[in-house]
Amino acid sequence: MRYKLSILVMIGLVFWLAVGNGADGATETFSETINKRVAELIRQLGSDDWQVREKATEELIEIGPLAIGEMQRARNNPDAEIRERAQKIIPLIQWKEAFIRRLDRFISQLRTGKFEDTVLFQDVMMFLSRDESVFILLDLLKDSSQSLAIKQQIVAVLSNNSAVSFKPVTNNLLELIQKEKDEQIRVGLLRILAKAGKDERSVAMALQLLKEGTPNMKSIAINILVDMGASSAVPEIMKAIKDADANVKNTAIYAFSRLKTEETTRELVRFMKEEPTGWLRAQAVAILANYNDAKLIPEFLAVLKSDKDFDVLRNTLYALQRFKGDKTIPPALLDFMKTASPQVQPNILSTFQALGDRSVVPELIKMLEKEMDYNGFHAMLGTLQSFAGNHKFTPQIVPDSLKNDIIAKAKDWWEKNK
Repeated sequence: MRYKLSILVMIGLVFWLAVGNGADGATETFSETINKRVAELIRQLGSDDWQVREKATEELIEIGPLAIGEMQRARNNPDAEIRERAQKIIPLIQWKEAFIRRLDRFISQLRTGKFEDTVLFQDVMMFLSRDESVFILLDLLKDSSQSLAIKQQIVAVLSNNSAVSFKPVTNNLLELIQKEKDEQIRVGLLRILAKAGKDERSVAMALQLLKEGTPNMKSIAINILVDMGASSAVPEIMKAIKDADANVKNTAIYAFSRLKTEETTRELVRFMKEEPTGWLRAQAVAILANYNDAKLIPEFLAVLKSDKDFDVLRNTLYALQRFKGDKTIPPALLDFMKTASPQVQPNILSTFQALGDRSVVPELIKMLEKEMDYNGFHAMLGTLQSFAGNHKFTPQIVPDSLKNDIIAKAKDWWEKNK
């Protein structure tokens, strides 16, 4: 990671303000170093090489307020290029100077634990969560005197940061997770740990929390293991599918959609059939549906015969829609439709349409003859019309007196087009 000079300046400033132990000798040496660097960069502003000029401009802006005096004098430099660039750089440095004043006020508030300026708190937190400044925030988290609210805010900002590599701070994160008592902070630290990438120590930490943590912590641990691609965690996640907490179970079955193996697939099929909670069975069906695996068709058809939960049946029918051309599904759906509740029938008819297998038309016409429910009749008729293409058997609203005529037209169409 490249340590930008401005960030180092900011880190020095923050620690000086927060700790208050800067030595005069060190400050003088630092100033001399900065002044020499600024003078060199100003000379580079007049370089014949465009890239050199651009890099010098960027670094002067990064140095910020410590370069302002020399930059003011550079406006009178004999070199026109240097004068022009100085004019553009100075306003940016002045903005940075104003920001550092706000940072000074923020540190004062941080030390007292009082934040009258909420916007300032958010702004500075977001700034400090970039680049090497992450180390500052982690040190604040280690400080036992910091308030819980401040620590929670720091963790929230860091866990939402996607622009920083947290890999260099893996050890810090593991140490903080071990020592931290507040669950909200531990959860946030776990999320940050996942951003650091797969590491055996991180996997071991998440597995420990999966075994011993609260239900919320277990769910987060599972997600972290999945994010890290920890296939070694599959056995423990398979145990979590039998957890007493429904949310842990739900997280575990979704983990299988990303850590898919033959073993996890078999476990999902078992769960789909045996789990007592309907919405969880429905979730398992939805995950298995996304596998698009024709070998699962018999399992889905078995669910239609045994399950009574509407969400489970709806998801199962949706899963079957993906297997056009399979000859076992249409007759099984026809059998299912004979005993299915009116609530499920529209989903069955939608599945017929999605499959596009016209072999079911004769049976649908027989069912249409026997259908007494007005809405059921129209739903079934709509399915038949989808098979007939643009051919319309009927106006949109069918009076009872026309039903027999419509059925006769449907039969006639089938005889001509089967």
